[in-house]
Amino acid sequence: MAPVYSTESAVGIVIGTGNLGKKLSSNDSPKNFYISRDGGLTWRSVKPGSYIYEIGDHGSIIVIAKKNEPT
Repeated sequence: MAPVYSTESAVGIVIGTGNLGKKLSSNDSPKNFYISRDGGLTWRSVKPGSYIYEIGDHGSIIVIAKKNEPT
């Protein structure tokens, strides 16, 4: 499982890679990159596929890159 990142200057923003459904899918099944701007109450799919991510400049920039592929 990926670590959970948090920063005080980006209160309410939650990002992650996962699937929609009643249970977690296996590692080889399709996933999407999601963002929540209200602390996880609602989620929006940003990009299809598995991504790694980083929050920079105290929450003012979010960078994502395709997982296991050169960038």
